[in-house]
Amino acid sequence: MLENIQELLQKVDSGEVVTNMLWVYSNEEQEALRRCSLVRTVDENLYTNVLAATQAADERIPYSKIVTSSLFRPLPGKGKRSQFNANMRNILLEQWWQDDSPSWQTIPEELKALSLALAETFAQRGMPVEQLYHLLLGDRELAAALCAELRRQAEENYDLSLYLELVRVFDARTNELQEPGVSLLSPAQERLRQELRRDYESRVLLRKAWYATENYLQRENLARIFQDLVTSQEQWVLQIYATGGMGKTTFLRNLAARECLPEHVPIAFIDFDYVEQLGQAADQPALLLISIARQLNVQ
Repeated sequence: MLENIQELLQKVDSGEVVTNMLWVYSNEEQEALRRCSLVRTVDENLYTNVLAATQAADERIPYSKIVTSSLFRPLPGKGKRSQFNANMRNILLEQWWQDDSPSWQTIPEELKALSLALAETFAQRGMPVEQLYHLLLGDRELAAALCAELRRQAEENYDLSLYLELVRVFDARTNELQEPGVSLLSPAQERLRQELRRDYESRVLLRKAWYATENYLQRENLARIFQDLVTSQEQWVLQIYATGGMGKTTFLRNLAARECLPEHVPIAFIDFDYVEQLGQAADQPALLLISIARQLNVQ
């Protein structure tokens, strides 16, 4: 790949700062690497049938030659996948945009086409999260539709791992370029990213309430008085009192995790079942503010 080491030595001797080592690769090799920058991991099938498929036969670099470059590291597990050097990947990804591109959020047509082809491949592989990653650049409407479906699945099953994957996919598109603070997400996608993160964090906060009420049987009278509270124009406080062990806390947890959360209703959940220094708080009620502040601070 490096034809003449003297060329590099001359650059160093002249005082030139060599930060981008791409010049040591041929034009064909640089193009192959540029295409590999579109994926987070690459394998031979993906490279041959998608990334290099649109190149002329005499311009294609064999996968075996590309993947043995020091820019790639093999990943453990089946499939013989490799991962690109992160810094070099960012440099190469930027090269998809021309100097006269209106903005980073304006996706070049060639990049769109390859991203769509990659999304289709990952859909066939049964990898919807990776499919979404490529649709974010390939087709924003399809990306929104797929995200909505995956989000619905995550909400229905209280699948925090899937929710976190969605958040990370959007986050990944905000820091993939060398230029700091530049995101590839459109304004609408950025709003969705923030919404996903907020909803995920809400579910993490209420996960104990969700699992604690998995087998909760709602009492008809409690359900009725709660609906009266929601629909009433005058009543805005619901007071429940009963002896210990009757299910008051479980009822409130059920409301928070299984009624308000799925409907995206903003709530604050304060639990005084476990108050620090309870004896002192009885004499100095202001100490309860510490417990309130700690719980609200997280929320």
